[in-house]
Amino acid sequence: MKNMVLGILGIFIGIYTIVVSLSIYSMQTRKNELENCLSQVVKHTLETYYESGYDFLSTTTIWESDIEDEIEEEMMARLQADSKVVVEVLDMDFQMGILSVSASEIFYLPNGCEKCIKVVKTAVVDQKTQTEQCTVSYFVQGNLYKQYILRQGEVLPIPKSPDGQFLGWKNKLTGAWMN
Repeated sequence: MKNMVLGILGIFIGIYTIVVSLSIYSMQTRKNELENCLSQVVKHTLETYYESGYDFLSTTTIWESDIEDEIEEEMMARLQADSKVVVEVLDMDFQMGILSVSASEIFYLPNGCEKCIKVVKTAVVDQKTQTEQCTVSYFVQGNLYKQYILRQGEVLPIPKSPDGQFLGWKNKLTGAWMN
């Protein structure tokens, strides 16, 4: 009888250990999945509104609730788990390229307890990707003759000689003649 009670007690301890291990594993898996999914969705949403050339001066206003609905819908499509996701926009400035979002996932553990995991992600657009511009101006007798706006890597064009007696183009900084 004593061995049978110890055997049953050992089985219960084993089952309890398995349930606790599954709960811990389930929470970690869901947190990783939520973090990865939220990162991808926030980045995608920011790129959609920032890089698509959205007209921010138009009369149409982008509301936080619209962005929340869009992100929540995208996350539910991407998440593998059976859970409820609540999204909250913390900060949003598409003109500057900033979007900060908080997402909470509510789910049940294998033992039946309800659990909530909250993740916050912020995406910022790297504005350094825009090429720098340089303005080159050609003057003839103090008057502006031609002006070019060059981007990084473009070749400097030498304009056609103006009418009249013209000796050539001279760099003001170095004093070198250009042909």
